[in-house]
Amino acid sequence: MVSPRAIVLAGDGVNCENETVHALRLGGFEAESQHVSRLLKTGDFLSNSDLLVLPGGFSFGDEIQSGKVLALKIMSRLKEEIEEFVERGKLIIGICNGFQALVNMRLLPGNLQKERKSVSLVHNEQTRFSDTWVDLDIPPSQEGHFFAGLEKIQLPIRHGEGRIVTSLPDQDALLSYCPMFYTEDVNGSLARMAALQNEAGTVLGMMPHPEAYIRWTQHPNWPLMKTRGEDFSCDPPGLIIFRNACQIARHS
Repeated sequence: MVSPRAIVLAGDGVNCENETVHALRLGGFEAESQHVSRLLKTGDFLSNSDLLVLPGGFSFGDEIQSGKVLALKIMSRLKEEIEEFVERGKLIIGICNGFQALVNMRLLPGNLQKERKSVSLVHNEQTRFSDTWVDLDIPPSQEGHFFAGLEKIQLPIRHGEGRIVTSLPDQDALLSYCPMFYTEDVNGSLARMAALQNEAGTVLGMMPHPEAYIRWTQHPNWPLMKTRGEDFSCDPPGLIIFRNACQIARHS
C-alpha cells in the first residue's frame, strides 16, 4: 500500500519541521520538509500531496502578529492553490505558529469566516509565554477524526499568543468547531478551546504540540509514570494523532 504524502513547511523562523517530519513518518506518511520559498515558487507540488503541515516555530519573529506575515506570504501567492487543495478534501494541519497562520489565512474556522476574519489568536491572558504540559479533553464526537480513540490526554504547549477569541455575536457557534479543550484555563482562551477545525474536519489547527509526544519517554514525569506501572502498551497521544491523520489521508 502506497503511503500518503505529507509536506512540512520549513524556513522563515519555523523551527519544528524536523521533529514533525519524524512524527509523520512514524505515523505512516511519506514525509519531507520543504522551504516556504519553494512552496511559493512551485506550488504545483501540492497536487501530489495528501497533507500539508505548518509546524510550530516563530515565523518572521512573530512580527506584527504571530503567523500573520507567513499567512500573507502564502496567500498572496498561492490562495487559489491552497483553496483547491482544501476543496479536494486534502488535509492541512497547523501546530502552534502554524495554527496562528491558518487563522490568519482564514482557513479556520472556514465557513464561519464569511467576509471578514471572525477568529483570532491573541496574547495569553496571563501576558506571558507559556511553556508547560497541559491536560486536554477530547469530545466524544471526534470518533473517526484526528483525535479518534482519545479522550483525556496530555501534550506540551509553547506559546505567547494562543488565546482564542471571536467577534461572532453567537460565540457558542464556535464550540462545534473545537475538537480539543484545555481541562483548565491556561491562557484565557474562549471556553478553554485548544484547537479549531473546519466543518469538513480536513483542516486542523491546534496550539499543543503532538510531535513532542510520540514516545513515552518525552514526558517530563516519565520516571514516575514508569514507577507507577502505567500502561505503555499503546502509542503516546501525539503519535496516535498522526496515525489517525494517515488513516484519514488514505481515504480522502
